[in-house]
Amino acid sequence: MGDVTFLHSEDIQRETALLKSQAVIKAVLGTNAEKYRFLLLNFKNVRNKAEWHDYTDDVYFVVAGSARFRTGGKLINPQRLNENDIVGDSIEDGVDHHIKQGDILLVPTKTPHQLDVTDSEITYLLIKVK
Repeated sequence: MGDVTFLHSEDIQRETALLKSQAVIKAVLGTNAEKYRFLLLNFKNVRNKAEWHDYTDDVYFVVAGSARFRTGGKLINPQRLNENDIVGDSIEDGVDHHIKQGDILLVPTKTPHQLDVTDSEITYLLIKVK
């Protein structure tokens, strides 16, 4: 039987405050490289590259703020980063979602997705599951 990973709300709140105060964008909260990673991220006034993952699902839990999140469609100018990840400049013919505090979004393997925070700020817990 495997170990249980438990993230206390106090730990998430503390790390969120640190991210915002230190202008750091990412904190690793827990990891088991074979199965999952827990990341806490904060972005403000930025449009991230579009992504595609061959072997991982992404689960987003919005802790604070809001953003536009595009899914589906086709990656524009795709480039392979590693065995799991492909990035592109943007997504063509995707579906836009407005995500906000309290929302949970599951992005399955092999689904293009892109976070756009050009006019806002967002903090979210990202769980990458193999």
